[in-house]
Amino acid sequence: MTLWWVTIGLEVLILLRSVWTGLYREFRFFYMYLFVALLQSLSLLYIYIEHPRAYPLAYWLTQASIAIDPIIYDQESRFGLLQKRLLEAVVATGKPVVLVLTAGSALSVPWAAAHVRAIVYAWYPGEEGGDATADLLFGDENPSGRLPVTWPRHPGQLPLHYDYHPSGRRYDYYDMPFSPEFRFGYGLSYTQFKYSNLQIHPKTDDPGFVEISVDIENTGKYDGDEVVQLYLTDVVASVSTPVIELQGFKRVSLRAGDKKTINFELTPYQVSLLDANMVRRLEPGAFRIHVDGVSPDLPGDATDDRKAKIEFKSSNEGVSGEFTEPKEYKANFKYTLKTSKRMNAGQLLLATVTVKNEGNLTDVTEARLYAGTLLDCWRFELRPGEIKSHVFQVARPDASQIAVVVGTQMIVKTVKTGTAK
Repeated sequence: MTLWWVTIGLEVLILLRSVWTGLYREFRFFYMYLFVALLQSLSLLYIYIEHPRAYPLAYWLTQASIAIDPIIYDQESRFGLLQKRLLEAVVATGKPVVLVLTAGSALSVPWAAAHVRAIVYAWYPGEEGGDATADLLFGDENPSGRLPVTWPRHPGQLPLHYDYHPSGRRYDYYDMPFSPEFRFGYGLSYTQFKYSNLQIHPKTDDPGFVEISVDIENTGKYDGDEVVQLYLTDVVASVSTPVIELQGFKRVSLRAGDKKTINFELTPYQVSLLDANMVRRLEPGAFRIHVDGVSPDLPGDATDDRKAKIEFKSSNEGVSGEFTEPKEYKANFKYTLKTSKRMNAGQLLLATVTVKNEGNLTDVTEARLYAGTLLDCWRFELRPGEIKSHVFQVARPDASQIAVVVGTQMIVKTVKTGTAK
């Protein structure tokens, strides 16, 4: 009987420990941990009754899982809790702190972002990662990397990405802003860069091609690399389009005090969209251009007209401009189908599909070959005026008619079948 009461006491301790863990993890995790604790207690009780010799091992394994669990992860930052406490203690000394992170995805690090002097995100840098990180920390190399993903303030913001669509609703949360902790394309350097003299010139004879230039100057004290990023905003469209889209980037090396002119060219395809019928076209209208070292942001009080208000806080981040596209661009595919009029047994049917783009926009189309059922398909990418062909080789078809379907067009050919001579 004494052993029985000791067992019950241990189970109560396990339950209380799990409840404490749940409260420690924030109140919203309380019920989850309470449920897990009850399951653990019932399973241990069953083991004690049915397999008493295995009970000590099961008990200590359960204790170990409960003890280790709160050390592994902080639910919001995915930091180890001991790591987080260590970071807080080091920052509390008042010494400048640089946090080096190695991981494979975006992290939520609001406390670190607000309290440490700098964060070096090394991803998984490989066996030379230590040397490379040391070169950056001691100033032997100037960092120039840019984030290829958006970093949230809190997991509750996920999914969060820079090229979101306007929704017509308010964006901020009840307890935090909509904006991320670190924007897409963000990255710091030991020097500073300034953007100026943005020029946007649609070609006179072919306005779908837009030439863009911008001056960038290294205004800091050190040589460095800047990643110049080009973003596009389709201000008004027939379908929903992203607030911004990355359309190009270039890395440029500048000595301290140097200035360079960087050139981009937008093609009609980059400015185009898929309309409600899934047809690619460039719609006439207003477009905005953003050239910068990070994706553009919105003013803190912006709620509506996000496409018109997205901007940069200073010329150190980037510059924005606007142009008007007066002309519609659209592909116009024309197809022909050639087949043998007769096919004998044992022979392959050769069906040649020829496609010509008679429009003014580069696009992709797919030809699908049918003979009672889908036999094969082939994709074509054609520039304006370009012609391409593909030969389908078909074994004896189940039907006497061969049809090629491309988009909303269908061409049918009749094929007679015979016997081998």
